[in-house]
Amino acid sequence: MKKLHGIDVLFKPCQQALTDRCITDALLKDLAHCRLYIYGDCNGEDIILAELVLQEESLQYEPFDKRIDLTVAGVIKRADGVPLTYRLQGDVFSISGRCSVIPKVCGVDFYIGQSYPGDVGERVQIKFKIKLADVKKQLKTLRG
Repeated sequence: MKKLHGIDVLFKPCQQALTDRCITDALLKDLAHCRLYIYGDCNGEDIILAELVLQEESLQYEPFDKRIDLTVAGVIKRADGVPLTYRLQGDVFSISGRCSVIPKVCGVDFYIGQSYPGDVGERVQIKFKIKLADVKKQLKTLRG
């Protein structure tokens, strides 16, 4: 299940009304140097299979769909586990959840797809989307 982390910390200093633009600007700034970690399991221990970095100029806000789009890329470091979880980590804000390379797996919120070959040394490029509605929903819950 997808979880959003750091929203309370990221928006705590923001005393003004949290408009879409205000929320988006804060997230874009926070995610400017983000990384996506893909974790697997090896003998009951979590291991990092891949660490993907933000691609230059891929981080942008799509106002029509009210979402942030970004692309991360990197090299697979390990192949001794199946991708099970992920974490997109900004400076403060992050998203974590379950992932899979197999489509339509129950309980998975991020389908990696064919862009993840699974072999050590192979280059991976993944597109990631953050819905503003998800962030606003959690902000509403936190602020009451």
